[in-house]
Parts: sequence; C-alpha cells; structure tokens
Amino acid sequence: MEGVPSDVTPEFAQGVPEEVPAEVPGEVPDVPLQTELPVKQARPRVRKVRVKEPLPPPKANHVYWGDRLQEHRATQRLAKDDRYGNLRIM
Repeated sequence: MEGVPSDVTPEFAQGVPEEVPAEVPGEVPDVPLQTELPVKQARPRVRKVRVKEPLPPPKANHVYWGDRLQEHRATQRLAKDDRYGNLRIM
C-alpha cells in the first residue's frame, strides 16, 4: 500500500543543513552578571491639578416652597377641623 502524498514527508526539511556548524562553542564563557544598576536620583512625581473655584449653592425657588407650605398647612387645618368639628362651643 502506497502512502498518500501528503503523508510522505522527507526526513529533513528542505533547505536546512543536516550538520551542525563547527563554529558552535562547547561551553559558554562565564560573564559576570551586573546586579547593581547605576542609581539615578529620581525626582518625586508631582501631579498637576487644576483648582476650580467653588460654585455658589443654587438659590431655592421660594415661590415653589411657599406654595408647598400653604398646601401643607391647609391639609393640617382640614385634619384638625375633622377632629374637633364635633365638639360644641359653650
């Protein structure tokens, strides 16, 4: 039985040399590691912040709150009249 052409691959990829070049050294020379990096004086980071003037609080709508208060007082008067309406004045 013959193999399918996609299954038949060469043992080595084409264009890749089969031998290891002779220039590869057997051992890598010991190179001292630099653990200490030159230390620079770092300036502290300062954030630039824009300061905005505080806005004055919004003014209350006196007409609206005046109407609300009148309405509330009227309902209070009606409730009181209902409670004391059955008492006789002497």
